[in-house]
Amino acid sequence: MSAADRSSEKCVIVIDPELGPGITANVAALVALSLGHHAGHLIGHDLEDASGGKHTGLLTQAVPILSASCDQLPEIWRKGHEAGLVVVDFTDLPQKSRTYPEYEVKLRASLSSDMTFLGVGLLGAAKTVSKITGSLALLR
Repeated sequence: MSAADRSSEKCVIVIDPELGPGITANVAALVALSLGHHAGHLIGHDLEDASGGKHTGLLTQAVPILSASCDQLPEIWRKGHEAGLVVVDFTDLPQKSRTYPEYEVKLRASLSSDMTFLGVGLLGAAKTVSKITGSLALLR
């Protein structure tokens, strides 16, 4: 993928600002890792510093961490899916599960309307991502 193609994509993470710092960090990390699974083409090559130290490639663009209430997050999640973006969500269900299989069982038995969304990540066309998230403030 060319640099021009990569620059036409955008990746954001949106988190409920009412979460505590530990949960916020956890949500951001898990959403980022899951988005990274779909964003391999946006990861820069590994680098070496002047002393020969190895540095694994990072995402080649900024990933804003934005703020939206838990009431706004389901709408962002829905709009992202409707627009065909890569959408990664983190709800209250993983927090209530000890293992991924337990989470899977709970998720399959739950309606999305009954979940509390704590964070949503979006990846895709920059204009589309901006249309959905452009009015949101940075998480402080």
